[in-house]
Amino acid sequence: MTGVSRREYLGIVAASGAAGLAGCGFLPFGGSESAGYWTFGGDLARTGSLTVPDGEGTPVPESGPSDGTKQWTYETRAAGYEPTGAAVGDGTAYVGSEAGVLTAIDLGSGDIEWEVRFDSGLGVAPAVADDTVYVPSGNTLYALATGDGSERWQVDTGDGKSFSPTVVDGRILYSVDYNLAALDTDDGTVLWSTDISANAAPAVRDGVVYVGSDRGVAAVSVADGTQQWTAFDGSTAEGVDVDADNVYFTEGAFVTALTRDDGSRQWRHELGDNIAVPPTVADGTVIVGLFGDRIVALSAADGSEKWRYDEAFGLEASVTVADGTVYAGDAGGTLHVVSLSDGSQQWTYEDNLRMHKPVVVGDTVVATGGTGRIFAFDRGSGTKQWVVQTYMRVESAPAVVDGTVYFGDNDRAVRAVDAADGSEQWVKSVDAAVKCPPTVRDGTVYVGDSEGMIHALNAANGKKQWSVDIEHRVLGSPAVVDGTVYAPSDAGHLVALDTGDGSEQWRYEPGDGILAAPAVVDGTVYVCDTDGNVAAVAAGDGSEQWTASIDEAYLEYTPAVGADHLYVPIDETVKAYDLESGDEAWESDELHILRTAPAITDEMVYVGDNDGTLYALEADDGDVEWSTEMGQRINVSSPLVTVDTVYVGTGDGELRALGTDDGEEQWSVSTQSGVETSPAIVDEKLYVGGFGLTAIK
Repeated sequence: MTGVSRREYLGIVAASGAAGLAGCGFLPFGGSESAGYWTFGGDLARTGSLTVPDGEGTPVPESGPSDGTKQWTYETRAAGYEPTGAAVGDGTAYVGSEAGVLTAIDLGSGDIEWEVRFDSGLGVAPAVADDTVYVPSGNTLYALATGDGSERWQVDTGDGKSFSPTVVDGRILYSVDYNLAALDTDDGTVLWSTDISANAAPAVRDGVVYVGSDRGVAAVSVADGTQQWTAFDGSTAEGVDVDADNVYFTEGAFVTALTRDDGSRQWRHELGDNIAVPPTVADGTVIVGLFGDRIVALSAADGSEKWRYDEAFGLEASVTVADGTVYAGDAGGTLHVVSLSDGSQQWTYEDNLRMHKPVVVGDTVVATGGTGRIFAFDRGSGTKQWVVQTYMRVESAPAVVDGTVYFGDNDRAVRAVDAADGSEQWVKSVDAAVKCPPTVRDGTVYVGDSEGMIHALNAANGKKQWSVDIEHRVLGSPAVVDGTVYAPSDAGHLVALDTGDGSEQWRYEPGDGILAAPAVVDGTVYVCDTDGNVAAVAAGDGSEQWTASIDEAYLEYTPAVGADHLYVPIDETVKAYDLESGDEAWESDELHILRTAPAITDEMVYVGDNDGTLYALEADDGDVEWSTEMGQRINVSSPLVTVDTVYVGTGDGELRALGTDDGEEQWSVSTQSGVETSPAIVDEKLYVGGFGLTAIK
């Protein structure tokens, strides 16, 4: 079996990025299998899962920041330049900005370790795997050394939608020429490509990538990009997440659950308002964010509503769920931390501009805000630990690997910062804005940019190893698995590149834009496109295994991969698809406009909406276990979940920690820069991006 296994996936929760991220989707994770941190998409495969079976693998963090104390913030140093999101690894947060600068920040102090400037802005968060930061910029994906930002390679990824790279088994899942593709982490070679134009970062589980597009939901093999199944053809799957049983995706005001096996529909839930934040599945709960101010929690089992959180203002990024807490950033600059169980507010942090999806690392929450600053908060109290100003807004969730946070920015740069203090390690300029998290694996950072380039950078110094032009904008984070980089593009291509040199292995072309990172599990790549397609593609050759199509669905978020299902946020509902067949397992009741990728655990799916409500859905049926309203939109920050806490950022720059059992807020902290990304968590520290990167203890 090639790639991350379902069992392994459940244990290596770490973004998109998992993106996060919008296109970044659920980036609660990034890094190596043994990194021990959580960021966008749950792990390098962007599966979105936060569960651990039988005690195997890296366990979900039992705890995060105790009170939300902000440790440091890494700020952009030019007004109006927003950070794109952070990737955290080995004590360093890597944050990019719209100015095209990637900054490496020490997580402990917030000191800048290094900076790398790119020719194009960084619109998505970088991804970190091992000692490499992967940064999308323009039409190039760069791989930089985490130590100094030196370039290892760069790959031209062409035009396409940008989302954070997903790194799984030596593969970077990313967008190449608008299509979801896998690139080799060694050199950015395209290993395979699909015809799926993912709307958001895909989810990966057990060697399968689950992706949403305008043609529904698809399951794709991580190994070769072969499509295993598609579901809801014709629908726009805006975001996808997956757990052990289902694939969940959002479309308009609907959340739908499909079985992982074949994409058959399990349930479909209408939330009433359109979904701004794609689904995040954790502990049987699907969390989505609605346009406006609500985060809604649905039961992953049947889509029934569990709770709503109405305190957010304009949810824009996928929420992050970690240790029973939902973290969501809103457009108003508030990071909301809500209990996963009931949606109760734990703490918030208010900033001036929108808050991206936070990243939880240990006791620290890292958040990036619209003012260009990066914040570190104490996870428990929300106390700000440090603030770092980046050159531009950080819209991509951070990837945290080996004490380094990697992220991209809109200033066309991939950045690496020390996770301990936010000090800059290196900055590497790329061709265009990096809007989704990088993927870091084996000392290389894989990242895509808004001009279609997939870059492989040396994680130690940011030096370019290779860059590949996949011809269309990369709006979703690449996934890296087994020596292959799987990259999506907004032109509807999933491209597989060789990690060694970025050479193309195959392409999968669903025909419409892929805006989010693919998810790769058990040799299958799952990806969604803007034509409403969720597809499963063989990771080895890009052959289609199944597709699920959703009528009139615009899928732009990374699906979450559970043990048996792929979870996809669709408008106002979350859908769960069978991983093997692509049959829909369930669809949640109508929530609101979901705008984040889901975060999942064995039992729950967590997702936030544009109205500021965080939802916890039962993973087996999509029923809403609880929902907590945060008053600010959750439309850029996917939830991040630990054992008893869900972390989520909101548009007002607040990062919040909620209890997983009831959604009650444990603490919240203002990043003063907005929350633009999903958080990452390492060693009880949480990292989140906005106009900079913030570390919370």
